[in-house]
Amino acid sequence: MVRAVLFDLGDTLLDFKDLNNGLLAKQGAEAGWEHLRASGCPVPSLKKYRSANFASLRWALIRSRFHYREVDALGIMRRHAVRWGAPDNDAFIYDLAWHWYLPVIPHGSIEPDLIATLQRIKSEGIKIGVVSNTFIPGRLLDRHLEMMGLLEHLPVRIYSSDIGYRKPHPVIFYRALAAILTKPRETLFVGDVVKNDILGAGRLGMKTALKLRNGNGQVDSPADHTIRRISDLLPILFPKSVDRAPQSQASHT
Repeated sequence: MVRAVLFDLGDTLLDFKDLNNGLLAKQGAEAGWEHLRASGCPVPSLKKYRSANFASLRWALIRSRFHYREVDALGIMRRHAVRWGAPDNDAFIYDLAWHWYLPVIPHGSIEPDLIATLQRIKSEGIKIGVVSNTFIPGRLLDRHLEMMGLLEHLPVRIYSSDIGYRKPHPVIFYRALAAILTKPRETLFVGDVVKNDILGAGRLGMKTALKLRNGNGQVDSPADHTIRRISDLLPILFPKSVDRAPQSQASHT
């Protein structure tokens, strides 16, 4: 019996299409640089500011892939900002990070019936949570989820940026299980990346469901289930029920 469903975030609950990571990084750096300038910080040229941050982040990302430890992106941002005269306090640094993150928000959307589906799952007494690989600080992601109308439906949120370990490392999964108070065999994990989500959760004894990115892709996988939309979980979770499709809600963009 499934007592909890844990979801990946990006391209599982939040869909991102046509992302140009290089362009978004440049836009984020420019927004951060403008914020520092407006705050009266003696920042260098935009080119120098962007290059210094990118170089630090790039090497940190390369190192993280070898041992599944998450990048301390906020620490990198803090170190460079303080170097250029920013106040070393959490409120200012989080506000700076939010300016960096802002260009991503218009590219995120949710399925029209996602909230109705989550509500149906919760109405049956099944707990819901998120386990996400991300170097974005959890406070910023929570703010984004609130803007999308999702935060109240996801009471358990485990981010690698807060935990320090990335999927498929077992630590992040065990932290989520402890927070949601279920055993692996009672938990279904839903994600879009086979290595991180499906194999990582499956090794601990969780049931798994692979969500095909943008509803497309190869259906053969080691997952217990394959879905194209989150609402496809309803007949999996409630096979004896005669379900009508959840009422659509306006998508958030």
